[in-house]
Amino acid sequence: MVMVKSPRKNRKQVKIVEQKKYFSFSKIFMFFIHFGFIALGIYLIVNGSKNVNFKKTRTLITTGTVTDKSIFCTRNTNRYGSTTSINCTLEATYAINNINYKKIFKTSDKYYYPNDQIKLYYDPNNIENIDVFQDDYYYSGVTSITIGVLLIIFIFIIIYFTYRSQNFAENQLTIMNEISGIGLDRRRKY
Repeated sequence: MVMVKSPRKNRKQVKIVEQKKYFSFSKIFMFFIHFGFIALGIYLIVNGSKNVNFKKTRTLITTGTVTDKSIFCTRNTNRYGSTTSINCTLEATYAINNINYKKIFKTSDKYYYPNDQIKLYYDPNNIENIDVFQDDYYYSGVTSITIGVLLIIFIFIIIYFTYRSQNFAENQLTIMNEISGIGLDRRRKY
């Protein structure tokens, strides 16, 4: 209970009875939304740090040749007819340590034709671990960490300004009611 002296001469001192604040469903719902986004940000940071610290295994490069038999490439186009993505499943022959191998690969970087050259990345300790892309996750890890940190900062800014503006509005309403002498009956006790 707070005693406030009214600025008018004829008024008595007014007792303001503070209203009990109850949690509403919307406040609980927003708490879980904020908590969910913070948890998502932490997840992105943890996964990103794993990707940044990942030791790549496919460190060596060899060149393969696309065979005639099994090329299956599809072009996905938008409604204007321009190509949006290419998906190819192809068989390539390649040589590692003067031994010839043949394997089926999936790629989406370009459209392949028979006898095209293709760059293959492989693990020197495990020759079966070969693919058309290198297992380097550093940049995806840095991106994930950056998005996670920005998400957490953004959520804390939203929480700060949301509750700051609510308290500011409540305080301004109380002050304006006392100055003008017009108040809500439920807040005043004479």
